[in-house]
Amino acid sequence: MSVTAKEVKATKKTADRLALLFLPEKKLSQIVLWALIPTILLLFSVTLSFLNRSPITLYIPVVAITTLCLSIYYRTIGFYISFVGLLFFALLFYRALPFDQRLWKMEILFSFAIDSFIILRGIEEVETLLGKLETNSEQDKKSVHSICIKYPPQYAQP
Repeated sequence: MSVTAKEVKATKKTADRLALLFLPEKKLSQIVLWALIPTILLLFSVTLSFLNRSPITLYIPVVAITTLCLSIYYRTIGFYISFVGLLFFALLFYRALPFDQRLWKMEILFSFAIDSFIILRGIEEVETLLGKLETNSEQDKKSVHSICIKYPPQYAQP
């Protein structure tokens, strides 16, 4: 019994479909959770900053977007750069704030620093989860391929 190229291709396609069934849904929900938590916290902090109007209220969304972009694209170095940038921004506008709003705005900027740290940790966690998923799926693919090659499907021949 010889196996044709068409049968091998069909067997591989079937094996790939079977291997996709081994992806755990729990891990995928963790990835979505780690992607959503920091952005929701950042949006919540920006929303809170608009409750109390001050001279720097209009700059806060720009600072939040910059912090988010630096933390996502440059990872650890981006976190350090955004943290130093937040400190610089806080020191630059500290005197421009009314006395009763200084603590409030500094807390908002501190929450941006915490959000960028959560983003950094979340990205690292997602990368480790995806790495584990890739190794598990490769192992599952190899085992399904070996089973399909060992026991090829029987095609009806006319």
